[in-house]
Parts: sequence; C-alpha cells; structure tokens
Amino acid sequence: MATPARPGADGLAHLAAALRDLRRRCARRDGRPQLTVRQIAARTGYAVGAVSDYLTGAALPPTDRLDELARLFGATPAEQGALATARDHVEESRRRRGPGRRAPRELPPEVWAFVGRERELGELDGLVGGASGLAALADPRDPAMPAGPTGPAELGAACTPALPGIVVVSGPAGVGKTALVVRWAHRVGRHFPDGTLYLDLRGYDVGRPVSGRAALGALLRGLGAAGPPSSAALRTELAGRRALIVLDNARDAEQVCPLLPGVPGCLVVVTSRDSAAGLVVRHGARRLDLDVLPLSESAALLTALTGGRLDADPAAARRLALRCCGLPLALRLAAERLLATGGDAAALAEGLTAAPLDLLATTADRRTDVREVLSWSLRHLPPEAVRAFHVVGSRLGRRVDPRALAEAAGTTARRAAELLDALARAHLLRRGGGDRFTMHGLLRAYAAELGEPGLTASPAPR
Repeated sequence: MATPARPGADGLAHLAAALRDLRRRCARRDGRPQLTVRQIAARTGYAVGAVSDYLTGAALPPTDRLDELARLFGATPAEQGALATARDHVEESRRRRGPGRRAPRELPPEVWAFVGRERELGELDGLVGGASGLAALADPRDPAMPAGPTGPAELGAACTPALPGIVVVSGPAGVGKTALVVRWAHRVGRHFPDGTLYLDLRGYDVGRPVSGRAALGALLRGLGAAGPPSSAALRTELAGRRALIVLDNARDAEQVCPLLPGVPGCLVVVTSRDSAAGLVVRHGARRLDLDVLPLSESAALLTALTGGRLDADPAAARRLALRCCGLPLALRLAAERLLATGGDAAALAEGLTAAPLDLLATTADRRTDVREVLSWSLRHLPPEAVRAFHVVGSRLGRRVDPRALAEAAGTTARRAAELLDALARAHLLRRGGGDRFTMHGLLRAYAAELGEPGLTASPAPR
C-alpha cells in the first residue's frame, strides 16, 4: 500500500486524485465506462456540485462521505484506511494555520459587457490543465472528467505532487488581457480553496513599476502573514496551500520571478505586453498570446456597450469596429463617446479615419487614453527600436519584412530582423507568415506621430 499524501504536498488535490484513480480502476475492472458525476450523485444522494468539488479537490469531503465514495469505487479496507488518514492530514494542516483566517479573495470585479473570447477562455482551461494538473478545471457535467496520474491504479500514484503552474497572457496595449484573466479567474476561483490573490505590478502605467519588496509585501499581507517580505517567506506561507495568484501588468520576467511561489498546488497567471520569454525558458510557463477581437465580436461589443443603439444599423457598427482595429480599449472609448455625445456611429467611424487618436483621447483617466496607453509600450525599448517602430508605422505598408525596414532605416537586413523581433516581443508588431510582420491602424497612427531621429516614448502634443 502506497504512502498517503503529505499535508505539505497539496494533500487535498492528491486526495481528490486518489478518488478519481479509484473510480477509473473500478470502471476498468467492471468493463464499463466511468461513473459520471451525475450518476455518482444519484447513487449517493449528494448534490452534483458537491460530488464535483470532492473529485476536483475544490472541497474536503466529510469523513462519512469519503467512506461512501471509497466503497462505491471498490476500495479495499486498507485503501479506505489510507484515504481516511490522508483526509485527516488535510484537516489537521488546515487547523494548524490558525482559527479565523479567511482565504483572500482579491480579484477585481469583472469588466462590464464582456463579449466573446470563448476560444481564449477555453485555451486558458487547457493550458492550466496541462501546466499544473489541476483537474478542477473540468466541466463537472462531463463524464470524462480529467483523471489523475496515468500510472498504476493505486493511491500512491495519485499522490505524486503536481508541479506549480505558471501561465503568461501576453498581448498589445488595450487588447483586454486583464479583462480576460479576471473573468477566467472568477470562473475557476472556487477550485482554489486557499484564496485568490491579485496584484497590479504597474509595469506599463502612469507611475513607476511596483518594486519587488513592495510586491512581496502586498502578497504576504493578503495571506495574513507578518514579518519582513521575502521570496522565501512567500514560499513558506504558500506551502501546502492551493491558491491562485494573478500578477497583472508585469513589465517583464525579471519583475515576476521573485514572486513565484515555487510550491505545488499554486497557480500564477501573469499578464504583460512583454512576451516574458524568461518565464517560459526558466520556469516552464505556458503562454497565451492575445490578439485583437475579430470583427464580429468587435461589433457585438459595441452593440452591448451602447445598450443596443446600434442594433438598427449593423453596418455602421461594423465600420466603427473596423476603425477601432478590434482593440477593446478603443471600442469602449468609441462607445462611451457615442453615448456621451448622442452622435452617429457612421460619422464617428469617418472621423476615426482622419484622426483616430484624437477622437479616442480622454483627459479623465490617463490609463484609458489610447495615445497615452500606447506610449507606455515604448518606454522600455532602446532608441533604435523606437525609431524602427516609427519607420514601420509612418513609411512602410501594412506588412513589412526585414529587407523593407533595412532599406527605409538605412541598416542591415540582419539588424532590421532583430529590431522587428524586438517590436514583436513587445507586441508592437504582429508576426505574419515567414519573416513578415503587421501593425494595426491605431499603432500606425501613433508611430506616425513620433518624430525622427531623437525619438521619445512620450505622447505627441495635442
């Protein structure tokens, strides 16, 4: 008989994996499909949601319910005893954390009128399932709920600690990275019983990025910990916990690395304009590159934001969506302008053709001004890359390759390729086929505003 899961090794997740392993073994032995969550609920009298939580590790089953599930799945008396012991370890580990400590729930509210992105939400589910083995992301109505380890069908195989998971959602300014991650995190938050932490690192913002010490202090305070902030203290505090940490608006991998828990059971989701290649290379992070919205979803978002005002003129909604280049921030600003002025969508679309950044400007909040937000993407680039950005946007066509940039900028094709790659990693260009790159219209408009050759990353005067 294998050793039960240790409380410090995400025991609740491993207990759930052991139950799934028993269910799978029972089905193989009887030569029939696995019992679905609904079938288990019907046989035991438990709620469907409760059964799902027990099998995914979202909740600790009471002793009597654990015993009944074990018997239903054909566990031997010795296996039932091992399960009971593992459950006791989890409960004791929770008791040692002290009474009255509530799990942090720090996620900001979901963005209003979230539209589309179902494919990306599904990709996040898939990336996390592969990165950290969190079977809790399965649909509880699905008979093929993800199983535990694929090794021998015994409890010990289910007790192998899962690796800590890291997912990076990267994309250009204003594309909706935060909105997507916050929506997804709310959707899966119940699968993290020890809390959901959220921290805006301000890597691209009006002010300076959050320092490592300040970020560690904020995370530790969220967990109810006292003492000097350090990476070691964060790892100690998260050991044995199952928590979700959202690190929003990171400048780069270096800002994130000290904040990684490095312990099983925790998931870190990072949003950044940077590709964060260091997290992929050094820490095995999975990456989701977020692109602008397709035209249909862009028009649907405009319609939702304007309260159906555009229902009668879908063609105008599509023209306006095209002028906003599928960028959610621009779409929201355009919708706000329509509502505030009572203007006409077709007229606004025409105006955006001539002066897009002026019509999408706002003095009320610098964080929602398109020109300002785009300027922060250049702040961390070397001058040569900023100049290349200007050349691409102001002199070249929608599609560019190293040879075209080399001729326009007076450099070598090799150096031009390096500069295009740097702009793509900063999500100021989109990679096309082969060595070609594209730039959306709002970025092109901003690039054209920048002056030669002593370029700065500050917004153009208005």
